[in-house]
Amino acid sequence: MFKSTALQNQSYFDSGRQCSPARGLRHNLLPVLLYLLLPISGGFVQGAVAQSMYGCPAPAGGFPEEVTDPPATAQDVERDRNRLKDFLLYYVEQVSEGEADTWHTACIARTENGPYYSGSTYLISLTVDGRVWVHAKDMSLSARQLNPQVYAAILSGLGVSADDIRSLGSANPADASQALNSIVARLSAEEPDGPFSFGGDQSGIPAASGHAAAYYSVGGGSPIIILTGFDLTEAHLIGLVDENVDYGNPSIEAKDVVDRETLKEFVTEAVDYLRTLLERGNLTNLSQARIAMRDPNGPWRHDSVYLYVYDSSSEQTLFHGAFPNRFEVLNTGITEDVATGELVWTLVEEAAARRPEGGFLSYHFDNPSDDSDEAVPKTGYAIEVDVTTRRNDGTITPVKFIVGSGFYPEGVDAAEPTDPGQAIACPAPEGLNVDTLRNPTITAQEATTPQGLRQFIVYYRDEAKKLEDARMERDSVYTACIARDKEGPYYSDSVYTVSLTVDGGVLVHAKDMSLSARQLNPQIYAAILAGLGVSADNIANLGSSDPAVAGSALGAVAAKLSEEPDGAFSFDGGQSGIPAASGHAAVYNTSEALDSPPIILIAGFDLTEAHLTNEEIDHETPSIEAKDVVDRDTLKKFVTAAVGYMRKVLETGDPRAQSRARLELRDPNGPWNHSSIYLYVYDKVTQQTVLHGGFPDRFEFRNAGISRDVVTGELVWDLVTEAAARSPEGGFLSYHFDNPNDNSDDVVPKVGYARELEVSVTQSDGRTFAYEFILGSGFYPEDVAAAEQAKLLSPKAWHVRFGRTVSQQVVDALQDRFATRPQAGLQLTVAGERLNGTTPLEENQEALSKALGFETITPQQLAQESSFSFTASEHDAPAQLSFWGTGAFSSFSGSEDSLSLDGDVTTAMIGADWRGPRWQAGAALTQSWGSGSSDGGQDDGDITANMTGVFPYGHYGLTPRLGIWAIAGYGWGELSFKPDGAEYNPSTTMTMAAVGKEGVLLDGGATGLTLSTRADMLMVKTTSGEDKDLASSEGNIFRTRAGLEAARPVSLASGASLVPSLTLGVRHDTGNAETGFGMDLGAGLSWTAPESGISGELKGRTLLIHEDDDFQDLGLAISFSWNPGPSNLGPSLSMRHSMGATVTGSMDALLNPATMELLDTASSSSQQFETQLAYGLAISDRFTLTPALGLTLAPDKKRYSLSGRLQPYSHQDQADGWELSLDVQRQERRSATSDHSVKLGVSLSF
Repeated sequence: MFKSTALQNQSYFDSGRQCSPARGLRHNLLPVLLYLLLPISGGFVQGAVAQSMYGCPAPAGGFPEEVTDPPATAQDVERDRNRLKDFLLYYVEQVSEGEADTWHTACIARTENGPYYSGSTYLISLTVDGRVWVHAKDMSLSARQLNPQVYAAILSGLGVSADDIRSLGSANPADASQALNSIVARLSAEEPDGPFSFGGDQSGIPAASGHAAAYYSVGGGSPIIILTGFDLTEAHLIGLVDENVDYGNPSIEAKDVVDRETLKEFVTEAVDYLRTLLERGNLTNLSQARIAMRDPNGPWRHDSVYLYVYDSSSEQTLFHGAFPNRFEVLNTGITEDVATGELVWTLVEEAAARRPEGGFLSYHFDNPSDDSDEAVPKTGYAIEVDVTTRRNDGTITPVKFIVGSGFYPEGVDAAEPTDPGQAIACPAPEGLNVDTLRNPTITAQEATTPQGLRQFIVYYRDEAKKLEDARMERDSVYTACIARDKEGPYYSDSVYTVSLTVDGGVLVHAKDMSLSARQLNPQIYAAILAGLGVSADNIANLGSSDPAVAGSALGAVAAKLSEEPDGAFSFDGGQSGIPAASGHAAVYNTSEALDSPPIILIAGFDLTEAHLTNEEIDHETPSIEAKDVVDRDTLKKFVTAAVGYMRKVLETGDPRAQSRARLELRDPNGPWNHSSIYLYVYDKVTQQTVLHGGFPDRFEFRNAGISRDVVTGELVWDLVTEAAARSPEGGFLSYHFDNPNDNSDDVVPKVGYARELEVSVTQSDGRTFAYEFILGSGFYPEDVAAAEQAKLLSPKAWHVRFGRTVSQQVVDALQDRFATRPQAGLQLTVAGERLNGTTPLEENQEALSKALGFETITPQQLAQESSFSFTASEHDAPAQLSFWGTGAFSSFSGSEDSLSLDGDVTTAMIGADWRGPRWQAGAALTQSWGSGSSDGGQDDGDITANMTGVFPYGHYGLTPRLGIWAIAGYGWGELSFKPDGAEYNPSTTMTMAAVGKEGVLLDGGATGLTLSTRADMLMVKTTSGEDKDLASSEGNIFRTRAGLEAARPVSLASGASLVPSLTLGVRHDTGNAETGFGMDLGAGLSWTAPESGISGELKGRTLLIHEDDDFQDLGLAISFSWNPGPSNLGPSLSMRHSMGATVTGSMDALLNPATMELLDTASSSSQQFETQLAYGLAISDRFTLTPALGLTLAPDKKRYSLSGRLQPYSHQDQADGWELSLDVQRQERRSATSDHSVKLGVSLSF
């Protein structure tokens, strides 16, 4: 037998022979191994990925067809092993015909419980040397070599000769290579398939059997073998000790990874290792690299440190050192960081593309060194690798993949800085000598006397002025940091520095930066100016209401301060409650190049909130405010808007304007700061935080380079600068940080965005000064979730039902128009009464009682039973233009969790359509009003709605009695929602579409089989906007209905006729309202004997399927009538007994209700019996008087009726002309008093 090392010295590819004369393709190893390791063909290199079946990604536009469900699935094979061959060959056919989709089809094959994987039935692909490439059930076995005896059985099943199989194990490389070439030629040319079987042996190799098939891979230039029915385990493979694995020789191994520096070096060496193997062009070595990188005792895997390889184009994991079966050849693009919700693939891709040498990332992931599936913080590093390879057709093909790794800081001492220099509280700008500043002649702790206080502040002033040379305003940032160092020489609890602008604004407050940018009380500032020698007149004029006077005074003050005076000041407080203030002040001029006024420094003054004034801030409103930040997109827009604002501020070069901007950016009631959303500004040169909207005193003018993510150990400064430098527009980052929205110091996950801001300011002397800042912000996903939770109030449940009701009203009205051809002229109906003379008024028998006030007309009745139609042309015209209008009134009710809902909807419709012999097209304009309530949950309240809609529609007659129709619609309006005394008025929209078919499929006439059908689909989508703390909402409804009715008359010898009928109805409701699936069966049998005047009917229906297994819906009805006379004289009798649910129109009983729940409501187990006995009496041979007695009996009621009709004598087939009727009824109910009614009716025909 052959050894696993047969290909390591000389491969069959080296011979240059053709594997198939028909194809004439030359073997080339490098394309094969790249084809197998990386999806380089077709659309995989082109980037965009679309989600395909079973969650497996496929390149957009790359493949016209996907792998479809096989005729025999893995589940079928589990039940019937005889279908194993069909199952395998269908998959092989799909793979061989769509080779560019190799990894896509492999992903589908790996989808457990999909059509290609069930239990012990799954797929395995082998390379031609017998190595497992894809093992659908257990990818940890991939890249391993099959035991030679097992592989020999497989080759034998494929028709390979015994001689070639024996020669594969030859110790002579030339013999082994020749045998392999022969096998390749056979498998490539014939693409055989066949069963295989290995009975096991005494050495402990388990038995193996199944079916194998080979196909020639054009892209790889080699045959591939696919197996199924073989439950391949570790025992079927050669041992790892028998694998001759080249591990490489990395200087940094997995066990050495303890921080970001060692992680970066580890990943870089892994990339070099893989690149070297690719350049060697040895398939076995490359396959064994997967073993090497997965070996827990090797250099590439140790404890929780491992490597992974992602394909940049398909978003699939090609290799995963820790969880091969969980991730390999599966969709990487759907794995989320469970703490932040971000896609891990996106983080990896962004980090790898950050720079040629790769980049870092932070996320949460399962740690393979523990037994839980919990995701914990992880620090990663990823590099994007570009490889170009020559394919067997001579073309050069680029390939991209990403190699990455990471470590879990919980196992590393993250508190130790990687660079000791980063621990310096205030790093000095490059090129500055700061020794004298850091070592004052007198410290804050020593400045306990007036003389000492003066010496302290003057020394600080002189050093600050000395460091701020003509081109480095940022040195003032450094001196401010030194002053804020609580362990430094310039700070004690009672003595610290405060810097002021010339107009009395606080610039830097060493003790509490939250007070910076605020304005000193004028009385205190007056005392400071007086101590500095400013005249009383100028001080008084500073407060003048005349801008010219105040401006002149400010100029005079600045001129005086430019002399750089110093002096003590004192304010003893006053009756207004302002605290006393005293200390020493000193002034220095800022760099002339900055064109800025003098800066005042004070010390010995414990400045508090009470010393400041309250100011009104006139904010500039950005397009995206802090309160609008809820996701990455809004965060990016918010930071971009802030960069634009800060650019304008910095371009002024005025410290007062910058101080004012700090106040605006920090204001919790302004557009730049809301709850936990705030801005920060870093100085790139000094690595200091210039502004921090969340924790000003904790971070402003402090070294940003020492703040760490305490969970991952990473420097926040590094994360921010890397993100900001990612592109000109900036970039995202993820880290852990304190949330200012809570009172704890706990750090929680945060998603950030940072962007560089560089501004050059031209001074009056022509010189320029450059600001180099980073501006950023972020949101805490837990706050976004809490905000969304607080916005649970939503009218969605009510609104989607309102939209469904309006849509159904429109569909019902238009179906009526499709069913009847309009009459010429004006047709007008009001409250159910037709007010025209073109048809007999016998249909208007209620008109008189309504006109006389005996019957009340409700607004609902007026809307529901009123309509008009005007058609200018006659019925037989080739085309008719009609104008029409109608009204509809409907009610709905429903429930959702603990919430109950109800509503009434009225819709007025007007429209116009054009009708031809077989077609009809038009449009309707509607106005709908709804009112109702929701009860039982947080969304309790009254709701009203109004909506305007436009609905184009069309109908086409396939036959004279069968047609198809389509309706589309869009509506807009407003809701009014009033929960708990509040009121919200969000805007609303509705989109709907409906299609259907209705009519007679088969017309059997008087003796044949007649088939009627009804089928339709309805889709409704409603949206409502956000209004204050009312969340926006979106709801969808989809309903499918279909029914079929069959009837066939049977003529009897007696002249009677028998008509059996059968109906079947199916409906399915899905979406955000009531849902359900039901199937209904109905049957009927009617018998009519015209000569005797006797007829009878038996009908029944039952609900065959309902999602509630306990729900029953069964109905049965029997009726009998006798009317022997040919005229309206003589006796007549009718009786009907019904039990259970309604059986009238049994197909409609399932299809007509708006929801399946209404079917439940309509169901009943009650019975009802109805009968009426009448007798027609002749009066003077001209009239007929017909008295009648009626009785209705039901478990909960009884109804008695006495009625009479007076009409002209006529035969049954003649019109009566006119009729007077009187009906007296008494109804008794168990739970209520008796009701009595009297109805008088008049009917005229003319």
